[in-house]
This record gives sequence, structure tokens and C-alpha cells, in this order.
Amino acid sequence: MTYDSGKEAFTVALAAFIVFIALFQRLKGKDRRRLSPGPRGLPLLGSLPFVDRNLHHYFTSLASKFGPVFSIRLGSKLCVVVSSPAAAGEIFRDQDVAFANHVVPAAARFYLGNSTDLLWAPYGPLWRMLRKIAVREILGVTGMKAVEPLRREEIRRMVAALEAQATEGSAVNVRNVADFFPAVAPLDPQGLGRRLRRLMEWLDGYLDGIFERRRAAMASGEKHSDVLEVLMELVQSGGPHESAFTSNLQDIIGASTDTTSTAVEWAMAELLCDQERMKEAHRELDAVVGKDRFVRESDIPQLRYLSAVVKETLRLHPPIPLLVPHRPTSDCTVAGFSVPTGTTVMINA
Repeated sequence: MTYDSGKEAFTVALAAFIVFIALFQRLKGKDRRRLSPGPRGLPLLGSLPFVDRNLHHYFTSLASKFGPVFSIRLGSKLCVVVSSPAAAGEIFRDQDVAFANHVVPAAARFYLGNSTDLLWAPYGPLWRMLRKIAVREILGVTGMKAVEPLRREEIRRMVAALEAQATEGSAVNVRNVADFFPAVAPLDPQGLGRRLRRLMEWLDGYLDGIFERRRAAMASGEKHSDVLEVLMELVQSGGPHESAFTSNLQDIIGASTDTTSTAVEWAMAELLCDQERMKEAHRELDAVVGKDRFVRESDIPQLRYLSAVVKETLRLHPPIPLLVPHRPTSDCTVAGFSVPTGTTVMINA
């Protein structure tokens, strides 16, 4: 058998396997549950061929047709999209424990397995402890003030990098097939799980080096009174393994850099397309900050026009418009409709 014929046979077998799983799940799901209305979609593919690049806009158009809570199949996955504050309140206020878990993307699951980080860990004592540390030590007023000099330095570096790459830009649009066809997730068909593994192994090594240097500093009696020292003390006192905190730091790094960079790129793109508003922002910056220094966080209350630009950018281009999808751990009811266990629930914010 030649390589090409073997490749074709594998493709046909994989397609047949996906069809079998999809039909099995479809037959299995035909029960008396009252699912919310939604588009019918195609066999096997569901509504995947019809989704728009701006998924939140597409979901908004479907909500105007089917209502604020509707069901949609993306591949073999059943998804429920919530677009009303009342229905979102039922999820996050009335049934918060049932909906506490997040949907773990196939690429992350391929690498992380049973994750112990704040974003993907199942709801329980470990998750509550990680959340408490994040809120108290990192996102609290004291923690934010402690790292203000570091933020200022990173802003300087970012501005320098933007200036050096002002004429460059690229667009990336990657969708993982395994997220819509969980049956093929262990095969990692697009290799995204393997790519994530290489990236996370590099980040693990980087963070391990930081932990080692801090461990040596603490052994010599050096004190810093920061979040890293709090985490190290918890490990030394018999708390969770160090890997749990490493995963938590990875979440913070990823979430803070990706969302911020996305918002900045959209704000610059919108201003570049509207020169009058760009000039108005320049005039305010010149009046409040001047041209001889960088913007400081203490300047923000006086930069009212720039604050309005940021808010409008976030309204038009929210970095995470559907938030992080949730997954109920039991059969639930939202707005009178059934939401089966394991359904992907997205909030169209």
C-alpha cells in the first residue's frame, strides 16, 4: 500500500468513526428533555458551516430569532447560548455551584489532563483556595499597589516594542476541530495539543527557575512579602504541590497579556481609522501628561476622553465576548429550558 492510499484509508476510517459517534449521540439525546429552541443545523456538522467570524454577533442574530436562551450544535457538541441578564443570573447567582466548572479546550486537556489551575480546575476546596489567593494577594488593592513599578516598566517596554514594530502586523485565526468533535480529541488532529505542550514546557521551565531563585533567597533569610513568597510558604507548610501554583501563575500571565494586547490593538485600529478622534486623544494627552514623560496610573482619572475610547473599544471589540464557557455538573433548568449535564454554556456578554 502506498503512502497516499494509506492516508486516504485513514481519512475515510476517521470520517466513518466521527459519523458513527455523532449518530450515536444524536439517538442517545432523543429523550423527553425540553431543550431551548435553536437552528437545526446539518447532520454531523451542526451549525459549524454557518457560524460567523464574529461569533458573538452571530449569536446575537440567533437570539433575536430564537430568544435569549437557545441551543445550537457545533459539530457533535450541544451548546446553550445565554443572552439575557435574567438567565445569566439564574446561572451565576441561583445555580452557581452547578455551573462553576469551565469547559476545558481539547488542546489544554491534551496537555493538562486533570488540571489543578484556577481556570480549569473543578470546583472544590483546591479551587476555592486558589481563588482566595488570587483575589487577596494579586487582585487586591495592596497587591496591585505593590507591583505598580513593575507595571510601569512593562508599559515602557510595550511602547518601545510597538514603536519598533509599527509597520508590521498579522492576523491569526485558528479553530481546533477537536473542540467540536470530542471523539477525535485524543488524536490531536491539528497538532494544537502538541504545540501547547511545547509552549507550556518552556513556560514551566521559566517559572521553575523563578521558584528556585526565590527558594534560595528565602533560605538565606531574604524577605520580599509578595505573592510568590505567599505561595512558597503555603507549599512549605504542607499545602498544595508547587505545580498547582505554577499552573495558576500561567493562567494569570496568559489572561493578563492576551486580553490587554487584544484591547490595545483594537483601540489603535479604531483610532487610526478616525483621525479626528485620534487628534482629540492626542490633545488630551498633551494637556494632561505632556510630551516629556510616560502616562502614569495616577493620570487616568484626568484622561476622560481616553477612558471613553477604552470603554467604547471594549463595547465594540470585547476581548472575551463569550467569557469562558461553563459546563454544568448536573442536569439544570435555565429560563424553563433543560440544560443537560456536560453541555457547553456560553454567556454572550
